[in-house]
Amino acid sequence: MLRKASFRPVDHLRLCPNVFIVQTRMDAFISSRKEDPSVKEREHALQSLDLSYHKYKEIVRHLDEGIQVRFLTGLYFRRIFERLFQQFYNDLTAMLIQFKESCVEWMIGRRSELK
Repeated sequence: MLRKASFRPVDHLRLCPNVFIVQTRMDAFISSRKEDPSVKEREHALQSLDLSYHKYKEIVRHLDEGIQVRFLTGLYFRRIFERLFQQFYNDLTAMLIQFKESCVEWMIGRRSELK
């Protein structure tokens, strides 16, 4: 009859001393990283850089959208102002022509009074 051998991880590590050494050094490294303040500062700096990068990309995206909207609305308002100015100058031209004609009539009247 075969008996099952009890197998524990610790026994396995004792059989392979190199694995045991690596495991203990890895555990020491991980615990030192958890307690090291420079690692926490580095993680904080990386998180801050990541957040800054995403904010920068968001700002650039908003600026691009704003420039496109401003450009399109700028064209729209430019057309409206061109129409308004065109109408204004057309009306002004008509008024100036009337004024010129009245000045010419006044001048002709004054010349005829002198004769």
